[in-house]
Amino acid sequence: MPRSLALLGSRAILGLPALALIAAATGCGSSTEGASNDTADDRGITVVATTSILADVLDNTLGDLGTVETLMGPGTDPHDFAPSAKEVAEMRDADVLVVNGAGLEAGVESAIDAAREDGVPVCTATDYVDLLEAGDDHDEAAHEDEAAHEDEAAHEDEAAHEDEAAHDHDHGPEDPHFFTDPARMADAVDGLATCVAEAAGLDSGEADSLEESALAYESRLDELDSEVEEILAPVTPENRVLVTDHEVFSYFADRYGFEVAGTIIPSTSSQSEPDARALADLADLLRDKEVSAVFTDSTSSPELSEALAGEVDGVSVVALHTESLSPDGADTYEEMVRSNASKIADALGGG
Repeated sequence: MPRSLALLGSRAILGLPALALIAAATGCGSSTEGASNDTADDRGITVVATTSILADVLDNTLGDLGTVETLMGPGTDPHDFAPSAKEVAEMRDADVLVVNGAGLEAGVESAIDAAREDGVPVCTATDYVDLLEAGDDHDEAAHEDEAAHEDEAAHEDEAAHEDEAAHDHDHGPEDPHFFTDPARMADAVDGLATCVAEAAGLDSGEADSLEESALAYESRLDELDSEVEEILAPVTPENRVLVTDHEVFSYFADRYGFEVAGTIIPSTSSQSEPDARALADLADLLRDKEVSAVFTDSTSSPELSEALAGEVDGVSVVALHTESLSPDGADTYEEMVRSNASKIADALGGG
């Protein structure tokens, strides 16, 4: 599994004698005298991935051509992450830096820019997929309500608009959560493999090996896509309605024929603020559409989701692993997608 830089940064610094004893006992590679000859060059290139999802995907494609290090460990909310000085240094020392893009890693963007300025090649996953605009899957009523709000806002003065924009936590027009659709992830794998090969200066044999590994993993993702369709098959069209804590499942909905009827936080970022009136409207929506579940991300607080569900009889709160891997049933990207599909099917009457 990819090594978590977040965990490395939290460990206490060992004294040199202790390090020497550990190296001798385990045979780990080291630059000190008498250590193994497994140098960084022997291990190939070093790729740093911002998220645990991307790290797992790269670990399945890079093979023995190098090592993959994870900036954000499992269970980390990418919207609420800021790198430490050590992690910033690791990014700037990487042979290749792989990022999600489209604003997912808002707190890391300055460090990504600094690494790029230092000459570190950056490969961006969202460059290789068909992106959706944020809020694309809201229903017609939600669009009408949004239009009404925009009409009201049009009467506010220009200074108020500028102040609102300065404090807006949304990530912009593009939704960064493409990874909820394994078919789009397959597209990203294809593009990232080419980008990493070129950025790392791999020779033709190494590039061919990487391409072959990427194609094999893409085939697994195609099989995963078909498996998800089978898992969701029992969910009837009228029950394919999602209410989530923030805008994270638009790609899933687009792929598998669901409607994202509403979100507690009308933003692609979990760090934005909910609106009291919108929450009341959302409770009415749950009743009108007879929605049986509210889905929340496991890295976010469930308090708002639980409060909303408490307003409507028969509504449960279901935690999903959507933006980060987890040792709790989502150790890999494939396990995460499979687990989420099963939980959605069960909650919406397809189990």
